[in-house]
Amino acid sequence: PVLPFYHNLYLLNEIFKIKKYRYPISLYTLLKNSPESTRCCQKNNIVIPHYKLKMSRQQFLYCGSSVWNKFNNKTASAGSNFLSDLSISSCIAKHRFQKFLLGLQSSGHSELWEDKNLNFEIL
Repeated sequence: PVLPFYHNLYLLNEIFKIKKYRYPISLYTLLKNSPESTRCCQKNNIVIPHYKLKMSRQQFLYCGSSVWNKFNNKTASAGSNFLSDLSISSCIAKHRFQKFLLGLQSSGHSELWEDKNLNFEIL
């Protein structure tokens, strides 16, 4: 049951490091910020690549971009968006990602695992 937590934590942490350090350059060039004029909620969102095959949506770039955007939109709407300038260290960012995901995970019943505890889609 904790696999989605670690998977989302890994995705958020890796996307943060790629955007902050611009390394590896091959992945950094694929992570394009969405333009201001689109219907995206925040300016720091990433353009999610369009794949026709459902299996292709399991790739790092697609999953990472969608999790990043959901996290960015949720924290910005709560007024605590620290992703806007990427000036914090990756350790502090990982701690904030962890804190957010653990808060999301504990949103249901405190003793039972429910689907909404594991699902990042409820954002």
